[in-house]
Amino acid sequence: MKEKKQISVILIFSMLMTTLLMACAQSDDAKITSETSDSVSSTGGIDSAETTLLDQIQEKDYNGYEFNYLALNAGINATTRFVDEMWVESEVGEVIIDAVYARNLYLSDMLNILITVTPNTDPPGAFSKAVTAGDNAYDMAGVYKWNAMNLASQGYARNWNDLDIDYSQPWWSQGAVEKLQVLDAQFLMSGSILISEIDDTLAMIYNKGLAENYNIGDIYGDVREMKWTIDKFGEYVTQIAEDLNGDGKYKAGDDLLGYVQDPASMTNNWVFSTGLLNGYIDEDGLYDMNVDINRSQSVLDKLSPLFNSDSVVSGIDLYEGLNYFEENKIFMYAIILRNLELLREMDLDFGVIPYPMYDENQGRYITHVGSASPILIIPLLNTEDDQMLADILVAMAMSSAHFVIPAYYDTALKVKISRDNESAEMLDIILETKTYDITYLIGSGLVSTMAPLLTRKSIDFASSWAKTEERTLKIIQQTIDKLVEATYN
Repeated sequence: MKEKKQISVILIFSMLMTTLLMACAQSDDAKITSETSDSVSSTGGIDSAETTLLDQIQEKDYNGYEFNYLALNAGINATTRFVDEMWVESEVGEVIIDAVYARNLYLSDMLNILITVTPNTDPPGAFSKAVTAGDNAYDMAGVYKWNAMNLASQGYARNWNDLDIDYSQPWWSQGAVEKLQVLDAQFLMSGSILISEIDDTLAMIYNKGLAENYNIGDIYGDVREMKWTIDKFGEYVTQIAEDLNGDGKYKAGDDLLGYVQDPASMTNNWVFSTGLLNGYIDEDGLYDMNVDINRSQSVLDKLSPLFNSDSVVSGIDLYEGLNYFEENKIFMYAIILRNLELLREMDLDFGVIPYPMYDENQGRYITHVGSASPILIIPLLNTEDDQMLADILVAMAMSSAHFVIPAYYDTALKVKISRDNESAEMLDIILETKTYDITYLIGSGLVSTMAPLLTRKSIDFASSWAKTEERTLKIIQQTIDKLVEATYN
């Protein structure tokens, strides 16, 4: 009887909120809520191991508490992904939407809560305004990573480590845990709750037909055997370049090129993937850049000649490049994983691979999560019931790992988009190696210094770094100091 009473309360509340929705449908900031029912969809194809995962979530009664999430109303590829990953109105027969719906039904049933979302055109502004006004309007927010770092440094965000949560569990992003901690504080967090983090993960695609025609080796085998390095990358992409129109010039769209990327995040990722970002905060809160001058120079010596060769172009619009790739005019192309969906109807066969390592001794691939997706922050004022907050966040992360991640990852990526089992294996490698860098989110550091040098013809890294090191470290330390101050206030 108790279970039916909980569900009945939620149903009544949901009906009231649905009525409110109809009245507010024209507002960007209208709050939308999850509907509930007395059954939970089986969306996601969950196996017995994942069922055990759900069994670990303890049933609680939080009296129909309304958990309100602040989200950007438009996201990658002009979609509503940033809202949809937290709330959807109903099942629509689309696997990811239905999985989010099923997760929210489960949370409503297990915790007697209501998941709601407030879409907003300016989440950072709404977040800081609420905290400043003493308005505990939001339980959590998803904002762009640079904005989140700025909010945290201004003292608007809570320390996730104040909550009784085990962040070593796989439904939390270990890259965020390892790279975004500041002493005892974790202001920014990610994990299974955010499928948009998968959307914004960087990778490469390559044309399998061209690889065969030009006798390129087994690229999947290179990745699997930890031989996929920038030397191997250079060897392959320089084999493929043809002046198709015979004008004596090499131009994207007119000719066949070995590798193409846009000039922003795709260039930044080389600094991540080659293992150059090894800075850390010491026990006194001082940041050490820990820059390896020789390795940095070596990366430039290997990549700069490629970026200045006929076969490589950096600076093509992402979507324009996808068209050229489909026309068999690009061998390798840098993308974010969300854009794999734009290749679903492509006739040619392509593979998905991580960015290459510096060398075989690096030991692991390193994948950059871009800045065009949100990360999670908790408002400073959300302190009324830490046990409830922790229970909701853990249950949300675990149930997302059960319902949503398999739907996105296994069905949308591995089955619908990738063309073979080996591509699915490559996706595993890419997503298991996601990482962050706190200096990148601060907006100053080795990435901003190093990335522009990659496309220059002649570079002395030590000289370039010497000109910017002191100023760069000062900017970083100022933000770290603010984060440390926020931790202990």
